[in-house]
Amino acid sequence: MAPTKNTSASSTLAIPLWFTVLAGLAIAARVAVKLPSSEHKSAIAWLKPSEVTTRLAAPGETRELIFYDCMADWCPPCKKMERTAFQSKAIIESINKDFIPVRVNFSNETGPEEAATKSLKRKLNVYYLPTIAITLRNGDLVAKDWGLIDLKELMKEAQKKAGLVRAERKLSQGLAAEALSLLDKKKLSGEEPINDDIEIVVYDHTLRTLGKEEDCKHLLEKNFARVEEKRKALPPALNKPAFYLSLINYLQGKESFEKLVNEAANTNGEKGAAHLALALKAMRDNDKAAAGKEFRKAAMDLSRGYHEDKLAEFYIEELERTTR
Repeated sequence: MAPTKNTSASSTLAIPLWFTVLAGLAIAARVAVKLPSSEHKSAIAWLKPSEVTTRLAAPGETRELIFYDCMADWCPPCKKMERTAFQSKAIIESINKDFIPVRVNFSNETGPEEAATKSLKRKLNVYYLPTIAITLRNGDLVAKDWGLIDLKELMKEAQKKAGLVRAERKLSQGLAAEALSLLDKKKLSGEEPINDDIEIVVYDHTLRTLGKEEDCKHLLEKNFARVEEKRKALPPALNKPAFYLSLINYLQGKESFEKLVNEAANTNGEKGAAHLALALKAMRDNDKAAAGKEFRKAAMDLSRGYHEDKLAEFYIEELERTTR
């Protein structure tokens, strides 16, 4: 699911914010180049950060996803994105149709947009430019990437993941039946595979919470068989049990949590998934104190691995809210 951030080649083309600020100040007196306005070079109907709240409340506004383009006038990779990806007719049409597009220009950290821009910088955890972040209307993050981004893939991923993020929020509020209605029906039936560690934990927890043990067993067996079949087809040097298989074994009660964490020890994202599985088991056992500890471990490990999944944070928010 939710995508674990890897340091791909595109990420190396992102610019740290502290560097871009210094660079921008250094060249401001010599270079007066601005990105083309959306009116002249792009048909994307960009909003300013301060206009988002009004747009969300506008009659007839039905788009559920907000597309934030975090950029700056003095950022070379941002300009390249503007000259290339943002000039694609297909991308322009998709953004305008399926997303509420917001341009967060870090050149505007002073002036009328200062407060709204700085607020979004904190909310979206922007450290590099360009960054694209896609959220639900309520602000829950769905997808995020930085550098020279494959926008088509990121938008496709966000549209697929939106229901899962909504389901995670419902789970954290104790609304498992509503969460179930938001999950992918083909994945629930086993017709399509669930390939993501966090996602299999979410599906498992939702079904178990609702007492659908047989459905859960069928789902885990289907996914285990698919991954095991792929593993056996690998060359001998690569033919090793994957963490995903160990995770399913743990969820089925066939493997200890200690072994699961040991197998995930070298990868923060996998450690996060392991702690998340234990936290959700504690929630089913109504042990909120133990769950809270594991959710915090999960959130820490996932953030270290640049994993954008927010399920642990959703639960932490709810547990803190209910114990105030």
